[in-house]
Amino acid sequence: MRCTRRDFMKQMGIALASLAATRCTRVTCYIAADLPAGTPSADQLAQQTAVARELAQDGTVDPSTAQRLQAAIGRERLRACWLQLQHLAAVTAQDSSRGETMRTALIAEHQAALNDLLPLGEIQSAVAEQVQIAFDRAAYHVWAASVPITCYKETPINYRPASSDQLARQSALLAEMARGGGLDRETIARAQTAVERDIAFLNLPDDAVQAMYDKLMKASTAGQYPTFDRVELQIPPESADAARFLVELLLGAAG
Repeated sequence: MRCTRRDFMKQMGIALASLAATRCTRVTCYIAADLPAGTPSADQLAQQTAVARELAQDGTVDPSTAQRLQAAIGRERLRACWLQLQHLAAVTAQDSSRGETMRTALIAEHQAALNDLLPLGEIQSAVAEQVQIAFDRAAYHVWAASVPITCYKETPINYRPASSDQLARQSALLAEMARGGGLDRETIARAQTAVERDIAFLNLPDDAVQAMYDKLMKASTAGQYPTFDRVELQIPPESADAARFLVELLLGAAG
């Protein structure tokens, strides 16, 4: 029997849904060798996204399956961005201009993936904004820390490098835990608490950050300031939700 295009798309949809359910992304066999192991390529994710959208639009599979598929692929796109931060560091160390191009592309892809998840109800707008700003800051820090020049202004207090660095490290740790299966609840809880602080701080407006620095400088003795982990921070609900979303994302858990 001749296979129609509709039959082919339906079979592809079933296959993609199965792959998404197990977080397997090997729709094609090629993954660029210089990407972190297990990270899907941009071409793979673009192919999956295009197929998922077409399946959702033409009714080849039932709406609930199509929505789950779109959500799974959208989350995988986000996760791939975070996983590539270590690769960004390596690229930038070799060529800062190429690293800057990659950083810009990753930020745009991260935002596009979030935009696709919003109408699916996978994430709220306020939470998505927090996650995007956090990724933007983390990506900038990885890039700035990897170029052969100092990119941060010298100031008496500057917690953004420490917070961004911690966020990037926590994301790598969580992804490694997911790969190795070492999902220790206590470790995950500590990581989520740290991520909450990082996201809350990185989303503070510049004037609020400066007000914090001014207060700490007035209270300091001989120019001694507390480390970032000792600074008292209020954690808004959207920052807590963003941290929970990010931890689940990096561990490969469903929302």
